[in-house]
Amino acid sequence: MTPDQPELPPRTVSKRRSSRGTIVGVIAVVIILLVIGAFVWMVQAGVTGTVRDIFIIFMAIVSLFIGVMLVMLVYQIAALTKMLREEVKPLLENVQETVNTARGTTQFVSEHVVQPVIGASSAVVGVARVLSLLGDLVRPRSK
Repeated sequence: MTPDQPELPPRTVSKRRSSRGTIVGVIAVVIILLVIGAFVWMVQAGVTGTVRDIFIIFMAIVSLFIGVMLVMLVYQIAALTKMLREEVKPLLENVQETVNTARGTTQFVSEHVVQPVIGASSAVVGVARVLSLLGDLVRPRSK
């Protein structure tokens, strides 16, 4: 249902479904009767050989069509394989190279920037703590 259609009561929806089922059933019965009638007519008229020949020709045309479609499918698969080999593989290699460069950069920054800053920071904090403790010892305690 689309948003602009009003909501139908469940009874109307079930009627609609049953009427669709009835229509589909009638159409199926008509098609079956037509097929049976055509078969009986062919047998009585003696045209089964002609119908058989037409059906064989139709099947040959369908087989040719399927063959052409299979050839086109194989060509498309070959083109896809070529594209993956020539375009996607180099792209993935470039991505891998970029990841390796980023890894090397982070290791360099870690070793030459972060670790010295952490060392200096810890030394400053240690000195500040020592000075704080010495300041507590020098100051007289008030009671």
